[in-house]
Amino acid sequence: MAQPKINRRGWLATWLHKRQQARRGPVLAAVSPGLIVWRWSNLNPTNWNVYISFDGTNYQLAGSVAGNVFQYVPQSGSAWAYIVGVDGNGLETTAHSNAVRPDDAVNPANVIVLGSDGHGHLTWTMNFNSDWGFNIYLSADGTTWGHTFDGADGGVRAIDESGAAGYFRICQCDWDGIDIMPYSNVVHSDGL
Repeated sequence: MAQPKINRRGWLATWLHKRQQARRGPVLAAVSPGLIVWRWSNLNPTNWNVYISFDGTNYQLAGSVAGNVFQYVPQSGSAWAYIVGVDGNGLETTAHSNAVRPDDAVNPANVIVLGSDGHGHLTWTMNFNSDWGFNIYLSADGTTWGHTFDGADGGVRAIDESGAAGYFRICQCDWDGIDIMPYSNVVHSDGL
């Protein structure tokens, strides 16, 4: 009996893509002087180590948060911060994020940072607490947004929209489903 042929090029392309994704660092943003958030679309590490620097050169470990947490309140007056994912043994599992200056951020009323693994598994972080829900919007072109595509409970910060191709954005909504601004950033899903 003949063994099935392996598509080596396809396998290698998939393997290289996964390796490149793992080497990319999280995208870090300072959303207010007292809060930094990040976006990550791969498997979560055990912990996130947060490093700070007062001179922009010499970084020191400031703290650690669980792998499913995507925000950190930096030490007041810290000039720069970056993060890196680590496993249970303290070994780095992600590349370093970009560095930001938390004290330079403008303090917006509400910010939602939406992340995607590219296949519709959406996660988000925000700089405010809410028990209200979220409206999730899907667009074919990233410009025209129709009615609410889906919704999410206020206590949940993730939803699986795999199978839906296009662009996603979310916003908070009140008990009647009415949008509360602002919208999040826009992410893409290939629909797989």
